[in-house]
Amino acid sequence: MTVLAYGAEKVRALEFALGGKPPKEATKHVAAELNRHVQEQFERRKAHLAKVNSLLKRQRTPLLNILKADKRTAEDIKEARELFRKGPIKPHARPPREKIEPRMVTGSSFWLKVPPYDDQQGSFSGDASASEDALNGTYNLSMSGNGSSSNAWAGLAINFFATEDDPSQRFAALVEYDYDWYDYSNLAPAHNDAGTNIWIWGFTENRWVLQQGGFFPSWSDGTGWWDSHGSGGDGSEQFGNEALEAFFPAFGNNWYQAWVWSWGSCDDISDFDYWSVAGQAQAMTIPFVVFGSL
Repeated sequence: MTVLAYGAEKVRALEFALGGKPPKEATKHVAAELNRHVQEQFERRKAHLAKVNSLLKRQRTPLLNILKADKRTAEDIKEARELFRKGPIKPHARPPREKIEPRMVTGSSFWLKVPPYDDQQGSFSGDASASEDALNGTYNLSMSGNGSSSNAWAGLAINFFATEDDPSQRFAALVEYDYDWYDYSNLAPAHNDAGTNIWIWGFTENRWVLQQGGFFPSWSDGTGWWDSHGSGGDGSEQFGNEALEAFFPAFGNNWYQAWVWSWGSCDDISDFDYWSVAGQAQAMTIPFVVFGSL
């Protein structure tokens, strides 16, 4: 095997020489399609939780009436509410990583790419924020339920040109992560969910050729009554790195766009006696991605 191109400029020039450039309008369409899908998912989730929470509140009303009559209990409820309402995490300081140069290896159709990547996208609703930075290969999410439902997603896209047919084309990404999540209930329910995904769009196929979720970091949790849950078992921050890998059928002489993206959603209730708190934060860095295998 021979390294056919080495360095960002030479790798980009080789791709353009082989396949021209990805269609500009089509690349905009891909980001819009992903955002549409995520927003529809968030709306379905919000509507479902509204029905469930309304039913649960009616069921617990008789018990609440008993607890409100006790002054000491009311004071404890107020103190616990402040104790369990936490702020978002801050990303950990990481040691400088060894510089990695993009390259294309002939004989294996192996492409290695590093930031800056080709596109970025994200959105949020409720008490949430989302930021994405294709230049540095990072994206971040942060949110709290704040008495309702909050949602956010963010991700990065990388284009690549398939030089030959491959029924099992490999895509892999190294993800460095920090995350924190928590939910706590005082009779009211709270929910906290998140996931990491790899989706790949084929420009010739004009559709998603891969939609794979369930990658780490991901979680799905809920509390009720007086439950308290969080990352690390005690709400502490978690950090590390994960190699994500997926396979899809690729056609030669075709451009593809791979998205690595994450979403988060949490909801809680802020009534004085019947309340819960939920929040999360995710900080993700993608130092490099690869297409193919050596």
